[in-house]
Amino acid sequence: MASMQLIQFFEQRRARGTPLVLVTVIETRGSTYSKAGSRMLIDDQDHYHGLVSGGCLEGDLLEHAKLVFKDGGARSVSYDLRGDEDALWGLGIGCNGLTRLLLQLVSADTDYEPMRSIVHTWQTQLPRKIICVTASTHPHIPNGLSLIRPLDGSAQATEPSPIDRLTDAVTGLEPVSPGIARLSAVIDGHEVTALQQLLEGLPRVLVLGAGPDAVPVVQGFLALGWRVSVGDHREPALTRTEFGEARRLFVKDDAVLQSFLSEEQPAAIVIMSHNLQADARYLRLAAHCDSTYLGVLGPAQRRGRLLEGLEPNIRARLEPRLVGPMGFDIGADSPASIALSIVAQVFAKIKESSFGEGDLRGVRDKGRVPARSPAGSTDRTSVSE
Repeated sequence: MASMQLIQFFEQRRARGTPLVLVTVIETRGSTYSKAGSRMLIDDQDHYHGLVSGGCLEGDLLEHAKLVFKDGGARSVSYDLRGDEDALWGLGIGCNGLTRLLLQLVSADTDYEPMRSIVHTWQTQLPRKIICVTASTHPHIPNGLSLIRPLDGSAQATEPSPIDRLTDAVTGLEPVSPGIARLSAVIDGHEVTALQQLLEGLPRVLVLGAGPDAVPVVQGFLALGWRVSVGDHREPALTRTEFGEARRLFVKDDAVLQSFLSEEQPAAIVIMSHNLQADARYLRLAAHCDSTYLGVLGPAQRRGRLLEGLEPNIRARLEPRLVGPMGFDIGADSPASIALSIVAQVFAKIKESSFGEGDLRGVRDKGRVPARSPAGSTDRTSVSE
């Protein structure tokens, strides 16, 4: 998933005109730290943000990035640690996996594309797809060429570009993971391979209740790099410095919360005010918000009591989706462990529902189960001028 920290790293360098190398994981096999679609950024001073290997390969990637800064060309790098190669690299990682990465220069000369558009998509709620060429012998479809399109393809030009023709040429995709597929085609006699990935907005979370036990919950979501807001009807509670960069929302009346929910459309709403009246008030408004996750702190008995006190139409909307008690059952017995269970449950729910409604061919069941190509299929089509 995307993160606010990676966005901030990018925006700071972009504001200074600093060139960057975008590193994208384009293929993995076996056991690896990250999977296809993961990204990191490297600047020209060897500073970087994001991890593709947990820190094991990043040092070597800095050296490859220097070559990209020098000649401006995209390059692929592979690390095969599935056998004796691990010892050859001298890393001793023992992951027994292969990771293939694509390094691309993003700078002021190219208006920081494709990273600028990737970040724009992360900051909005409008999903798009990115197609990035990962291998090509076509003179007009170079390695690293990227294109970002709305899911409905409405922005496609009247005269299709070579990469548009690539997407049109493919009759079948090789699913890599939910929301990610590999495209292969032969265009003008040249083999071209690309990675197609669904890009979605950065998850937005609203924590309603700013008590001391909300601190580790908010910090957990911030650590994920998500956009976090914390709201409360008690304004002094919002002054806790431990809430860090989370946005504060003083819920002085229903109109404030109603407006916020309409504008932000949070993917998750976590209610933990420890006040039945406040929780009921929050639930009445949250019932009309199409959030992926809606949970309330406390035992099942408290959840039932809250629902019983609500109007029948509100209760009918909430009963099928309201989580309570919140969090995975991990034997949590402290604010930190309870927060861990809640953050993990929210993460799992959002991850599960991140890929939707047939936006990428070759991924079925809303992206949860990757479709498999029939045995022996080639997934290739020839295209000529």
